[in-house]
Amino acid sequence: MTDNLLIWIAAAVVVSAIALAAQAVALLYISRSVSQLQERVIAMMPKIDTAVGNAEKAIASGEKAIGSVEKLIADSRQDIVSIVDKADKLMEVVNVQMTKVDARVTKLDQFLEDTTQRAKTQVDRVESFMDETVGRARHTVGFVNDTVTRPIREVNAVSAGLKAAVSALFHRRPAAERAEQADRTAEETVTHSS
Repeated sequence: MTDNLLIWIAAAVVVSAIALAAQAVALLYISRSVSQLQERVIAMMPKIDTAVGNAEKAIASGEKAIGSVEKLIADSRQDIVSIVDKADKLMEVVNVQMTKVDARVTKLDQFLEDTTQRAKTQVDRVESFMDETVGRARHTVGFVNDTVTRPIREVNAVSAGLKAAVSALFHRRPAAERAEQADRTAEETVTHSS
């Protein structure tokens, strides 16, 4: 067993030696990679420093811009509140004026409606009066015609007849001429009297 044990121990030592050698190789590789990385980082440091500086400047500018914007917002807030207050007051005034205008328009509508109704009533009265006046005028014309004009015509006709008779007695014209003369005289008398 001792031989076996020695073989096993020897095998374990060989495996351990191989593992240590592998670890040493890996460590060397890692060391070399870290050195290369360090060189790259060192080479990039100026660029990183520049980028960090630019970022710090951008952050500072951004903070200034944010400060300006905050100040602008604070200043504008007062102006906006003032504008909103003025707009509210203006709307109140507009609403009051609209109420007044609405009341006046309503009164004007009532006035126009009342005036229109009165005008219609007056037109109806005038029309009735005119109808009555025209009726009275017709009646008066008929009355004058019956009481004044007809007797005048009758008197004219009698007078024309007498004239024709006297003329016929003293002038001795032919009967046809005397009849025509009497008709003309009667027509002239009627035309002048109308």
